[in-house]
Amino acid sequence: MLELITDSGNTGIRDINNDYFITHKYDGRNTLHFEVYTDDPIFSQLAEEAMVYETTEGQTYLIKGINAGQSTADIDCEIDLDDWRKDVYLNYYNNT
Repeated sequence: MLELITDSGNTGIRDINNDYFITHKYDGRNTLHFEVYTDDPIFSQLAEEAMVYETTEGQTYLIKGINAGQSTADIDCEIDLDDWRKDVYLNYYNNT
């Protein structure tokens, strides 16, 4: 199940046909793709860099692209590594 993370709490996202998919890329990034109806109330809350939580694997993704058509929209996301990237370890050595 997918959930949009907002300041007021998580809101469920009804994916069309419930067939979202996650791709594990060779460079270590994971991507998430799903499709929603443009008349769904959740669609107006989706924006680039919004956070989506995927409950099966327990991962958070950032929306990177929204391709809206007349009745549906394709949403592309990338795994959120911002917390991991914020720390820099300058004194790393192999014996630790």
